[in-house]
Amino acid sequence: MVPHTDLLPRARQIATAIAGNDQRAVQALLASYRQTEAEVVAGGYAVEERTARAWSQSGLDLAETGRRREMVTERGRAQATRHQP
Repeated sequence: MVPHTDLLPRARQIATAIAGNDQRAVQALLASYRQTEAEVVAGGYAVEERTARAWSQSGLDLAETGRRREMVTERGRAQATRHQP
C-alpha cells in the first residue's frame, strides 16, 4: 500500500527500476505474461460462448429480458437519487 500522495513518485521509481533491467529479459517476461493472460482469457471466452449459446437456445424471452433490464436500471436510478446529497 502506498499513500495517495506517494503514488506517482513510487510508480516512477518502479518504472525506473524496470527500465534499468536487462531489456531482453524484461521483454521475454512481458511476452510470457501476455501469453499466459491470453490462454486464461481465451478459455474464459470459450466458456462464455458456450453458456450464451445454451442460454439463448433454452427458450430465452427477449421481451422479458428487456423488461427485467429496465427494472434494474430504474431501481439503480432510484437508489442513486435517494443517496444524492
